Parts: sequence; C-alpha cells; structure tokens
Amino acid sequence: MPGKLQQLINRINMSGEERITGIITDWTMGWSLEVAEKMNIRRAIFWPASAALLCSMLSISKLLNDGIIDNDGEVLYHKLFN
Repeated sequence: MPGKLQQLINRINMSGEERITGIITDWTMGWSLEVAEKMNIRRAIFWPASAALLCSMLSISKLLNDGIIDNDGEVLYHKLFN
C-alpha cells in the first residue's frame, strides 16, 4: 500500500492541475504518515472515535502481557473487579 500511495501522490502532483501538500490520516493507516514524511509532505493523524477507545486499543498488549486478558479478550484476573 505505501508504494501505491506514493505513486498516486506523484501522479497527481505531476498532472499540473493540483498538488497534494498534506495528508490527514486515520490512526489505523499510520503507515501513510511514513509516506508523507518520505515525500516531505505535511501530515496529521486523526482519530474519529472516542479517546477512551484509543486508550483501550493502545493498552491491549499491556493487558495481554500482564495476564489480565487472554487473546480472546476474556478477563483472566478477576481481582480487579472485586
């Protein structure tokens, strides 16, 4: 995908009509920020869902590593809720 995005941006920028000077991307497509950086294009990340959901998603690996949930999301450590 990164290569295709770079090709698309190059094609649009070489068309002479309009130029892409910045990218706003969803967190789930963070790889596009690397493309923008490589092409020296301004970039921003956007998260349309709630901040609580973002925090939850970013914490999943810690919850797994700490043995609080399993790979299916089932709670393993019930003392947290007592």
